[in-house]
Amino acid sequence: MNDNIVHQNYGDYVGIPFVDAGRTKEGCDCWGLVRLVLREKFGKELPAFDDYERSSVSESEHQIAIGREALPLKKVDEPQEGDIVLMRIRGKLCHTALYIGNGEILHTNRGTDAVIEPLDGIRQLRLKVEGYYRAS
Repeated sequence: MNDNIVHQNYGDYVGIPFVDAGRTKEGCDCWGLVRLVLREKFGKELPAFDDYERSSVSESEHQIAIGREALPLKKVDEPQEGDIVLMRIRGKLCHTALYIGNGEILHTNRGTDAVIEPLDGIRQLRLKVEGYYRAS
């Protein structure tokens, strides 16, 4: 899949503003963006976890750890389009993104609207991939 096709498939989500606990196209946090795209493009419904971004980093890490075990997610070695990417920031599990294919992710962070970035480029943001998860 080339970059133009990937970007066209997810262009409606690029630029969605970051909003704490946001779960719509009017604004999303990182989990809200993943959840929104999985619902709209893949027909997969995941829990809202409304307090995810408003939590402290340690509380977010706790919610992700619980959610990772409670959700119908399967850890996979190689990501495919639509897989969830869980990431650590400074050692803490506190960020999610969506793998959209072609080595790229769709994600948002506090202070940044939703963007498509190369997975290899996130290391510059001090993000480290913990794993890839497929929702069933």
